[in-house]
Amino acid sequence: MPGSTDKLRSARAAIEGFLASSVPADSAREFHRALADLRSVRQLLELETLQQLDGQPQAKAKRATIRAYWQRERVFSFEDPVLAFLRLARNADQHGGRADGFLEVFNYQEHVALRIGEVPPDGGEIVSMSSEYPGGALVFDRGTPDERTAPLPINISQHRYKTRIVGDVSRHCGHPTPDTSPESVLKLIWVYYRDLWYAVREEPMRE
Repeated sequence: MPGSTDKLRSARAAIEGFLASSVPADSAREFHRALADLRSVRQLLELETLQQLDGQPQAKAKRATIRAYWQRERVFSFEDPVLAFLRLARNADQHGGRADGFLEVFNYQEHVALRIGEVPPDGGEIVSMSSEYPGGALVFDRGTPDERTAPLPINISQHRYKTRIVGDVSRHCGHPTPDTSPESVLKLIWVYYRDLWYAVREEPMRE
């Protein structure tokens, strides 16, 4: 069974996959994969800290202390907007809610060519499309010995998309969230659980 360390590594890979995605379906899949792994990290950390007491003297009293620690962390995670977003979005994934309602995709067209009628560069003159120059051309220094022609790219547009979190992620750990983009929020959550991974290995466990 994967442990908290494995899930942190898997979450990091999912975040990297999200950043590298080039189509909306891939972005959504990697986003929710990261959420699932990060949610599992929290659950596994609690389980691991309790299991390590098996067979130890005064295990019952120590377990009570550890359970109180995790109860405080749970209360904090309910009050922290970024961590609460993780819980809500992951619950929607697991229980048939609108998981896609937590990540919005904006599609748009990006024009990538200089079009006839735009202001040409200094010293350039735009000429219309022709069989030789299907995208039109720029003529520089017309009528002089230095006259030269530079073809323009064919006027096309490219499909682009952006993603946005839907939900309150305005604050984290008592501070305003500096960047509420999906990739930034995923990284914030990953760092939080990475730091928690180290904190629970201290004696006593660091708050």
